[in-house]
Amino acid sequence: MAYEIIPYRPEFKDQVVRLQGELWRQDAARDAAYFKWKYEDNPYLETPMLYLALHEAKVVGVRGLFGAKWQIGSPQTELLVPCNTDTVVAPEHRQGGLYHNLTKYLINDLSGMGFTYVFNFKPSRVNFVNSMMLGWRRIGSYRPMTRRTVLAGRRYRLRHWILKQPALAAAARRGKLVVENAVTRLSADRAENSGHGFQALDDYGRRCRSDSYTQLSIEATARPAAMAQLIDRIGSDGRMRHIRDEQYFAWRFNNPHSHYRFVFWGKEQLEGYLVLQQARTRLFAKVRIIDWEGTSDEVRAKLLHAVVESGNFTELSVWSSTLSDQTKQLLQDAGFSLGEETQRRTDSDSAPIPIMRGLDHDKPPEEWRVAGMCLLDIANWDMRAVYPDAY
Repeated sequence: MAYEIIPYRPEFKDQVVRLQGELWRQDAARDAAYFKWKYEDNPYLETPMLYLALHEAKVVGVRGLFGAKWQIGSPQTELLVPCNTDTVVAPEHRQGGLYHNLTKYLINDLSGMGFTYVFNFKPSRVNFVNSMMLGWRRIGSYRPMTRRTVLAGRRYRLRHWILKQPALAAAARRGKLVVENAVTRLSADRAENSGHGFQALDDYGRRCRSDSYTQLSIEATARPAAMAQLIDRIGSDGRMRHIRDEQYFAWRFNNPHSHYRFVFWGKEQLEGYLVLQQARTRLFAKVRIIDWEGTSDEVRAKLLHAVVESGNFTELSVWSSTLSDQTKQLLQDAGFSLGEETQRRTDSDSAPIPIMRGLDHDKPPEEWRVAGMCLLDIANWDMRAVYPDAY
C-alpha cells in the first residue's frame, strides 16, 4: 500500500480523534476534550505536534507528542523535550512497516527543528520492542510499590496463576474481547455515579473542614500557585525533573480522562501536598500517588497516613525507583511493598518502562547528557508518575 506521512494539519483532527479513540475507549465528546487538553492547550508547544500516515486521504496511523519542559543540574539547565504518546495504527495497516516509517519521519523532523531528545514514558509492549530496534534506549524502571488489601492481593495472584495456564489464558482473552465494551460502558456509568473511588476520602475531607484546628484538607481541584511556591521553597537536588510551576500545574490536572484528589497540609502557607489519580471511567482502576511533596519527612508522613487510613483503597501504588531511602521507609511502614510485577515487563498491570532517543545521529547513547549528567542513568532522574500525560 502507498502511504503519505505528514505533520498534523487541523483538517484531519476529527479523523485523528476517532483513530486515537481506539486507545482511549471512552465517549467521543471526552476523547475530543482529551485531544484539546493534551495537544491544543499544552503550554509548551504553540501548535499540536503529531505525525500522520495517510492512505487514500484517510488517517490510518498517528504518532503524537506533547510538550514538556525539564530542568537538570545546579545551576539548573532548562530544556524543552517533547514526549511521545498516543501511537496507533489502524488494524488493517499494521503489517506494512508503518510504525517504523512514522517513527523515522518523527525523529528526522524533530532533529530538523532543533530538538535534542525525545522521551516516551508509557510505551506499550509492542512499541517498546519496535523502538529498541530504531535506536531508542531504556532509562530504567519505575519499580512501583503497592499497598493492597488481602482480597485485592488474592485477586492479583489468581489472575497471574490463570495467565500461566495456556488454555485458561486463551479463554480469558476470548472472554475479555466479548465483554470488553459492555464492561467499559458499565464501569463508566457506575464510576460517574460513584465518586470514582474517592468516597471515603471525601467523607474524611468534609470532617476535616469542620475542624478549625486541623492542617489537613482534601480537595478535588489543584492549587497551582501555592503548589508551585512550595516547590520553589523546597528547591531542587539537581536531578532531571519536569518544571512544576504555576503554569504547569494549571494545565496538568485538567486531563478529562482522569479524576484527582489533592491532599494538602498547611493553613496560611502550604507545607505539603499529595496528588491521587484514578482513571475517570474505569470503576475498578487502581489509585496512584502521582506527586508527593513536603517540607519535611514528618509532613509527608502525615499526608500518606491520611490517605492510607481514610481512603479505604483496595489498591494504592506509587513509583519508587528514585525515591529517597527515608521516603521508601515511610511507604514500607504504611504497608507498601515491591510486587512481582516490578520484575515482569509482560505484566499488563505493571508500570511501563521509560525510554528515550537522542536526535543527534552522530552522538552515541553514552553521550546522551545534559549538564554533564547521563540521561540513561535513572539515578539522575527525579521520576514521578505526574510526568506521563495519561495519568
